[in-house]
Amino acid sequence: MRYGDDSEESVVVFSCKPHSDAVRLFVGETDASLKPNEKATAAISAGGQKATVRGRTVPNELAGVPSFMGGLSAADPLFAALTGSDNLVIKVAKARTVVPLKSIGGKGADFIKACRKP
Repeated sequence: MRYGDDSEESVVVFSCKPHSDAVRLFVGETDASLKPNEKATAAISAGGQKATVRGRTVPNELAGVPSFMGGLSAADPLFAALTGSDNLVIKVAKARTVVPLKSIGGKGADFIKACRKP
């Protein structure tokens, strides 16, 4: 399963294996201060909820800056906040990506339900 935004600024994708309780996060473009294949942390917020995602940078030759891959639990309170929030904000180093959530509707809740353990 996957849900993502591929706006002009950066690609953001959440994915999971159904009922694994593990959600993967991919951010297409980060920051030129980062190098590929290094440990990195993303700060994610929606509404009043915040989460820290540990992961790694991965090469992205097309963008000229690394991408980010990390993961968090499908039970993280951040996911419940997606439904009532206007935006999802993701920061990796100096890069800040804002994903509008107005059109997400119930898709976020459906996605997380499918990702959680039964």
